[in-house]
Amino acid sequence: MFLVTIIFFVYFYFLLESGVPLPKMFYYTIVPPLNQRSFYYAEAIIGASIMPTYIVLHSGLVYEKGWIHHHQKEIDVLLEKDNIAKERVDSIFSLLMGTVLNIAVIASAAILIKGGIINSFSDIATPFFYKLGGFGLGLFSLAFAFAGIAAIMTVGLGSVYNTFGFLGIEERMSKRGFRLAFVVFITIAGFASLLPNSIQIMVLTQYLNGVLLPFVVVPLILIARDEKVMGKNRLGKATTIPALATILLTTSLFIMSLLP
Repeated sequence: MFLVTIIFFVYFYFLLESGVPLPKMFYYTIVPPLNQRSFYYAEAIIGASIMPTYIVLHSGLVYEKGWIHHHQKEIDVLLEKDNIAKERVDSIFSLLMGTVLNIAVIASAAILIKGGIINSFSDIATPFFYKLGGFGLGLFSLAFAFAGIAAIMTVGLGSVYNTFGFLGIEERMSKRGFRLAFVVFITIAGFASLLPNSIQIMVLTQYLNGVLLPFVVVPLILIARDEKVMGKNRLGKATTIPALATILLTTSLFIMSLLP
């Protein structure tokens, strides 16, 4: 949270210093100008914002905080009585902060990079230097490094929960086996970050996250709406409808991105 908070304030500093008209920024957030390549990047943005790894990670954190519905005994096992409420606050706050941060990042890129071709880190960093000098470049580098650390941690934890869940292994973060698997995954992620053409690979992986999102969210909706599994905390219509709308949106963007 400290790393993400630093990134959050850095990008808002960029927006304020760049003189972005906020009404115009929010207007184009709701009504973006589109071309054929826009659908590919829009799918990638959604994939990066609601990636399957994050969904698995949040599910793992609910388990980590001690809530389990025992569907055979029809009881809720709670380590803390208020941990479900805490998880809801955590999730809602994280989603809102992530959404606003995404808007700030995209707006900063639109103002400073102005649609230029990005092939390397220097292509991203140079406009920040030209606009805001060495201080701006230092802030951007700090935010970019923190974003990488946070991403590797998140992907590593999500990968462990995903793998262990698929294999039917119930391990908590405090267990040695979980920590060992986490080290293995973040090491793999670290080596992957050193691959050439890393910018294009990053965008492609987020695009694939958006494409794969329905295959994770649809089963999750079916499970979360099952009263035998979730008990009194089963998913309601107020959450199901936006989730289905997101699936429809990502599927539509995927189809549009393939059209000539």
